[in-house]
Amino acid sequence: MAALGNGAYTFVRPDSKADDAVERFRDWVTKPYLTDLTVDWGSLPVADVLPERIRDLSSGRRSRWSAATSRPPRGRS
Repeated sequence: MAALGNGAYTFVRPDSKADDAVERFRDWVTKPYLTDLTVDWGSLPVADVLPERIRDLSSGRRSRWSAATSRPPRGRS
């Protein structure tokens, strides 16, 4: 499931049905809104970019990433 969901997971509580969680997970990872996302850092020198591969974006899910820079960014805010 982690390979299919690009590291995504669904927690199944002991008091809930696994079938329901699996169905929600399947819908989430098989019907993304945006895929193959990348960040264009422009001329900004970046290092330590995390995550190395950005997950597909699906309904109700967030996408976060970060990077270290050796100088502050310039341009529009």
